[in-house]
Amino acid sequence: FVYDINQATYTSIVPERRELVAFSLPPFNCTICRLLDQRDQEKSENKLRDEKGNTNGVAFRGEKYHFEDFVLYHAQQGPAHLGYIVDFRIINNRKLRSEVYLRRLGRISSLGNVLPDNVLKDERHVFLTDEKVTVPLQDLICVCNVFTKESFNSDSHLKS
Repeated sequence: FVYDINQATYTSIVPERRELVAFSLPPFNCTICRLLDQRDQEKSENKLRDEKGNTNGVAFRGEKYHFEDFVLYHAQQGPAHLGYIVDFRIINNRKLRSEVYLRRLGRISSLGNVLPDNVLKDERHVFLTDEKVTVPLQDLICVCNVFTKESFNSDSHLKS
């Protein structure tokens, strides 16, 4: 806790914020300035690199996107689309936009009458298509998890 004698108040500082400036000397130990710098950095696109220095993804808006990640991205209407990241085109120019190259995932529910009646048509059931799309990095919403059917069958407590 920090006591402010002028306002007669106690203030609790969040440990994560305190750690941001723990090893900095004044005037570079302002937690607000560091948080603003961190927020500005999250707005920009930053390349992610592996231990050998090769680009393996991009950080944007506080989210990290890597090759072979499954992502949700904005759709013109309806639910968000799903994609599988195959490549990035990172542009460090404010006039040009960075792009993400994806393989699109389809939803089983969108197949309609193609499947037999005994097949469950749930929008959470997806399949990888050969369709390739290019979307602006700004259209990515978040990384998501996609599990194979076999991953559920391997655990006995999930079998029914």
